[in-house]
Amino acid sequence: GGNRPSIIINASPQKVQDTINARARSRGTTVLGSNRTGVTLEIPLKESTSVIENQCGPHTSSRTIRVYLETLPNGSGTTVSEDKFIIDGGTKTCTLVPTPADIEGSNRQLADLKQQSETQRTAAAPRRSDPPGGLAPVTPGRPVVPLR
Repeated sequence: GGNRPSIIINASPQKVQDTINARARSRGTTVLGSNRTGVTLEIPLKESTSVIENQCGPHTSSRTIRVYLETLPNGSGTTVSEDKFIIDGGTKTCTLVPTPADIEGSNRQLADLKQQSETQRTAAAPRRSDPPGGLAPVTPGRPVVPLR
């Protein structure tokens, strides 16, 4: 629907899922699982905003946010859409209806995911990609490995 954050990414669904998993791991976010059509992440919620409490009731100590990122093939790319749920006690589920600010925040995250999915070619096709007009800058603290 119109209030469901989504984006089209010029990379395969598998590539997009690999990027989602890598981003989650780097943040310490739990990947609950993935299948052909998406990835489910879970994040503990230390406190609930008034929006969450209005939609899903008073905060509980076991409350988590579950994020489902749907990854559907779209031509040569992937459409990624996001749904968020509040889970209490691991079982009680409340679908979170995003506010305009939530949608804006989610769309920023999806734009980052798009950029990362489209530019990282590490696992798929190792090749040298220098920016035009010179060598890629060396990442500080990382040893320079000569190309064989």
